[in-house]
Amino acid sequence: MSGVASEKELIGTGLKKRTEEALANDFLRKAVAFTTDKLKTGRLGAMEVFGNWEEWRERGHQIRKHVVENLDYYLTQFTDNVSKAGGNVYFCQTGEEAVRTFLNIAEARKAKLVAKGKSMVSEEIHLNHRLEERGSRRLRRISANIFFSWRRRRRRT
Repeated sequence: MSGVASEKELIGTGLKKRTEEALANDFLRKAVAFTTDKLKTGRLGAMEVFGNWEEWRERGHQIRKHVVENLDYYLTQFTDNVSKAGGNVYFCQTGEEAVRTFLNIAEARKAKLVAKGKSMVSEEIHLNHRLEERGSRRLRRISANIFFSWRRRRRRT
């Protein structure tokens, strides 16, 4: 199999219609062209500043490989540092356990407003949906960063 879906396989997904609509959207086409150009220009600029791009890419690959191979060590270090800063880290085996843990913490705190970072994990385990079912409002990622900064400043004063 080539990895490319045939038109027949896409029937019912709405992809063809969405594609046609996107291609007809002048604003969207210009935005994609602008972003693509910006990314290319940024990459070329970084290549010029940092020099041998492939060497940096390989170094990044080696760092990632090292971290994955030593994940227990780094997770322990992270957990210890969070604990020293007064926080808690929870390890869950399943998405459902993670949602339950999160909701139990929110319930124990009687939370009406939850600030969380946007992540694919929270999307995959349907955390946002479960928070909405519970009646909790969520702050978006940018707002969450502002919220936590505000809380830190407020504690210092």
